[in-house]
Amino acid sequence: MDKKVEKSDDQEAVSEKKLNKLKGSIKTTLKRIESFNAEKSASKDINAMELEVKLRKLGQLQAQLDKISEQYCGIETSEDIETILEDIDQINIRIEETEVGLKLLLNSIKDEFKINPVSKDNAVTKIRLPEIPFTRISGKIADFANFKNLFVNLISNNEQLNDSQKLYYLRACLRGEAKLLESSSDNFQSLFKALSDRYENQRQLKNLLFRNNNF
Repeated sequence: MDKKVEKSDDQEAVSEKKLNKLKGSIKTTLKRIESFNAEKSASKDINAMELEVKLRKLGQLQAQLDKISEQYCGIETSEDIETILEDIDQINIRIEETEVGLKLLLNSIKDEFKINPVSKDNAVTKIRLPEIPFTRISGKIADFANFKNLFVNLISNNEQLNDSQKLYYLRACLRGEAKLLESSSDNFQSLFKALSDRYENQRQLKNLLFRNNNF
């Protein structure tokens, strides 16, 4: 009889160890998702598919946590059960807060896509931007002022576009000599400044005007 009781106690000890390990694994995974949420909240580089994957993972963690919570209550633990349940409750709060953060990010993307529809055929979420409504930059200095005024009004000052979308528009406008100014490391501000520096050179503009007045 004593041997059976001893064996039962050993099984419970193993079960408690297993549950503690599962709880630790949940905490580790949750911490990674929390870091992902913090990183994406501070960045404009957000992918809806990534957010949905993380939300599904949170749902799985919640289900696992509910299960081990019931299992803890069904065994005798070496630690006070109230302390264990309090720890589980804190994990639940963290899961809920992270879920809210991810859903807010996902909703912000959906609101943006109402303006720029998403292509359903793409496995990766991409924004389908409308056609460029103005002429391209080919390298003619005299044409840049008109281009810049129109671009600033339609694109640069458009609060519905992020910097990646503005860069897409700007690159789509480059032709010939102007296209040589861009590089793979450009962001919107650096490329627009490079173009402005190149084509708003006052000496070149004065020389152009001088030549035109002497024809």
